[in-house]
Amino acid sequence: MDYGSKVLKKLIFKIKNMSDKNIVNIVEEADVDINKFNLYKDSSLDQSDIDHIKWIYLRLINVYNENPKVDYMVKFNNIIERI
Repeated sequence: MDYGSKVLKKLIFKIKNMSDKNIVNIVEEADVDINKFNLYKDSSLDQSDIDHIKWIYLRLINVYNENPKVDYMVKFNNIIERI
């Protein structure tokens, strides 16, 4: 499993076990160097992981009113499009 997959699985596990109001905090506090991700179509993420990552992105927009045009949300969407 590559570095990006390990980090995302850890992040997803933490988010699944948190209350809604703490989700944004864990995403902001994630100690992740986004440039180390290796998330492409041939990654080891299964479809449920991919669906959950998309769900997090949409939840940030629709529940927490994050602007999809800010830099970190654009980067997040670019990552999603590659997986």
